[in-house]
Amino acid sequence: MYTIQALWTMAREKLNVTSIIFNNASYSVLNIELERVGAESAGPKAKSQLDLNGPVIQFAQLAQSMGVHGVSVSTAEELVKALDYALTHPGPHLIEAVVPESLNGIKRKVLPWVLRSLPSLPLSVTRALKRKMAP
Repeated sequence: MYTIQALWTMAREKLNVTSIIFNNASYSVLNIELERVGAESAGPKAKSQLDLNGPVIQFAQLAQSMGVHGVSVSTAEELVKALDYALTHPGPHLIEAVVPESLNGIKRKVLPWVLRSLPSLPLSVTRALKRKMAP
């Protein structure tokens, strides 16, 4: 939502740009940072400021309203098809990849520790952690 106005510029200038939004209906990175700084006991009102659940934002429809071809996808196959279309048709495109919130609970709490540890861990361990954190 911070830079949605760029879609209008892309349409006005007829730019061959394809944007992909991975929509998990949350500012997940901000939730991670909130917990990282020890503010996990924030109240429900504060935590509600970090989600995008109500009202649900339809990014593909937003793009279309500004003159950008927009499509929403929820599977890898749909993403490949949408990307193929965008790359073979001139003009601006937006692909909204709807993904489930995968970093919640314990995964989100350990993520900062895991990220700090990665450079010092063997490659096999980093791969195993990645598979466990984000299958």
